[in-house]
Amino acid sequence: MTCARVTAERIGARLLRVPGYYPHVQRPDLVNAALRALWGGEPPA
Repeated sequence: MTCARVTAERIGARLLRVPGYYPHVQRPDLVNAALRALWGGEPPA
């Protein structure tokens, strides 16, 4: 996670952390909302 955090900071991006070992399986609602925001231009909740 450190690499992702540092990379996001350096490029001026936000890092979204979704809790869980397999977040795409355990929290698909959060992952899908983030992807919709990324692709659709809406800010994530």
